[in-house]
Amino acid sequence: MATTIYLFEKEREYVALRKADGMAKQSDNRPDPSTPDGAVRLARYVADTLPHDPFDVVTYVRANFAEIRKHGETRAKGSGDYHNAYLSFYALWKELMLFYGHNMADIEFSTDKAENIARIAAAIENSSQDILPRLVARSFDTISSEFKEKIGGKFYYELSDEELSAIQSLLNELREHIANSGEFDVRHKRRLLKRVEELQRELHKEVSDFDHVWGLLVESAAYLGDAGEKAKPITDRLRDLKEIFWNNVKRRENLPPKRGFPELENKREEEET
Repeated sequence: MATTIYLFEKEREYVALRKADGMAKQSDNRPDPSTPDGAVRLARYVADTLPHDPFDVVTYVRANFAEIRKHGETRAKGSGDYHNAYLSFYALWKELMLFYGHNMADIEFSTDKAENIARIAAAIENSSQDILPRLVARSFDTISSEFKEKIGGKFYYELSDEELSAIQSLLNELREHIANSGEFDVRHKRRLLKRVEELQRELHKEVSDFDHVWGLLVESAAYLGDAGEKAKPITDRLRDLKEIFWNNVKRRENLPPKRGFPELENKREEEET
């Protein structure tokens, strides 16, 4: 009894919400389930005014189905007057269960309308008790995924104030040494200075990746080649930058503190040697 009252209240709530949102028909267009014909038309009306949330859909259909059961039992218990209304709601219910991926056993109908009505009522009640917890779990998973993406799904590296200060200082020194160096031609010098500027521009307390850092290191190594002592002011600062960023990566990725920066060894050259 308490469940039936709750379902009636939920049905009224859904109708009120749809009216407020302008998504439903006028209340006087809602079929009157106090007659068998009205109960049949109510099934079609319900199909046209389903809520969006799957849990609300099931509860809404159950609420309306409970209402036709109430009217059917009031008129003449077992008379069969509401047989077509029960069939209509059962057809709607079956399609919903199929849509939500719930395997619902078919009812074996008979020529006894009262028996069919009883079987339909039992099938809807039993399957709803099974599907509702699953729909709640599905909604929970969807909500959890959304929050996970917003809260924990964003990957970023966080630089401390000390790291930011040291990096900025090294980049300023690096820019000055590159600009005054005679180890690069004009084109290479321009490219390296651009790399430094891009790194400084993208440098924030939280960054999604260190791509600009690795790009600067690789390109500098390619241009410096065997410059030796003349390029030492530049290579020293590049090495210091690499250490700062690599240590940050180790903290973020929970790598062993003593693990060094990965070096790609040329196995082919080693074998030939």
